[in-house]
Amino acid sequence: REGRELRGAIALALEAILQAPEFLYHVERGTPDGPGRRRLGDHEIGARLAAFLWDTLPDERLRMAADEGRLERVDGILDEARRLLADPKSAPALARFHREWLALAGLDALEKDEKRYPFFDARARAAYAAETDRFVDFVLRRGGGRYETLLAAPLSFLEGPLFRVYGLAPPLGHDPTSPMGLPPTQRAGLLTQPAVLATHAHADITSPVHRGLFVYRNVLCRELPPPPDDVDTSPVRPDPTGAVSRRELFARHQADPVCGSCHTIIDPIGFAFEHYDAVGAWRDTDADERRPIDAKATIETGTNVDGPTDGALPFIARLAGSDDARRCYVRQWYRHAFGRLESEGDEPLVEALGDDFGRAGGDVPRLVLSIVASSAFRHR
Repeated sequence: REGRELRGAIALALEAILQAPEFLYHVERGTPDGPGRRRLGDHEIGARLAAFLWDTLPDERLRMAADEGRLERVDGILDEARRLLADPKSAPALARFHREWLALAGLDALEKDEKRYPFFDARARAAYAAETDRFVDFVLRRGGGRYETLLAAPLSFLEGPLFRVYGLAPPLGHDPTSPMGLPPTQRAGLLTQPAVLATHAHADITSPVHRGLFVYRNVLCRELPPPPDDVDTSPVRPDPTGAVSRRELFARHQADPVCGSCHTIIDPIGFAFEHYDAVGAWRDTDADERRPIDAKATIETGTNVDGPTDGALPFIARLAGSDDARRCYVRQWYRHAFGRLESEGDEPLVEALGDDFGRAGGDVPRLVLSIVASSAFRHR
């Protein structure tokens, strides 16, 4: 009987622990520090650092820094943040931010038309994801850490089915963890990687709408109103007779007074990426229409990337050098760091971070350190 009672008591204690908010959530209480504001304690700041930069709990050194009160000071926080960033354990957290920024949440379950793309399976999805993760880690840890490099570098990390997608042969003794140069007339950084292009496409055809909307929202931080409830959102498919091109069908779409106000903004961005098919492979001719690809477009977003472009690469070059795009990248990091959209009260700090990011030439590790050194990171 005593044994049963002891087991029952232990079971109840474990149930209480497993249901406690402190076990299930990242709880931050802090101490009052002005109206509607609480200053976080050392261990709470340590937990924030570990969650932000390592996607896990504080290690022994970080707990010791909190015990000794070194996280009360900005220089102590920065010392620990630099250590965490320099450690390879930061790679998954840095990759996670970029996957979220690139809207790749659906990549793991992405499906493509089996007849058209029979190679696209779980192995291909894994290779796509690994390429993006390795590229981000290389740029931020060994490649100078610049925003411009993330968007413009014609190199990547290929393995398995990716060689088929890129139309390249594996070099003798190829190591998928080593960078490999790509054709600079076809590829430039993250936005021309198959993971991004395939995710923002349909199962068998491209989607200028999805690709354009992704860039407009995630890379330029611009918003559009939701489409009316009664609007037909089915894909614009090729004309089976071949009499009308898809570009002409999209032009009709843009001329529709209900749809045109939004599609005249996002469709041209997507047209610039038409040289990449539904799995991200380069093409000069549309397989359905048997027409040469027309990737000319005039971008009109209300930002400093606007103007004519012939294909994605000139447009990406403008994004890489754009203050508007850099500031959007900063805003996305801010949202990621705090797990919420910025409020009106956050705007001065977001603007200051954007100014510093521009002066620093788009230094991403410096941006991350600026976030953890901010008053917002030390308060809630």
